[in-house]
Amino acid sequence: MMADMQMQVWLDTIAGTRPTVVVPYVKTDHDARLTYRMKVVKAGKSGYSGINQSGTVSATAGTPKALSQLSVGLQQGDDCHIDIELLEGGQVRGTYRFECPR
Repeated sequence: MMADMQMQVWLDTIAGTRPTVVVPYVKTDHDARLTYRMKVVKAGKSGYSGINQSGTVSATAGTPKALSQLSVGLQQGDDCHIDIELLEGGQVRGTYRFECPR
């Protein structure tokens, strides 16, 4: 049985980019090989769009690790969110939802 993992997940952006480049990060309290599933959902006047990404990262305890990098172009009035699910050894360790940065 795996011990409970303490984990922080957040989004950062790369300044001055249009569309906005978003970088999700994870920081754990112990070394771990994590699988991530990320979904971006955007709805607005121009319609609905969704992006799915997944992958694996090796996280070092106490060190932020970028999961991926994606660009999100938003118009006034668009609804947008980013869902991230992190797994270790096939077990879900955390699920997170963020509003898309503007």
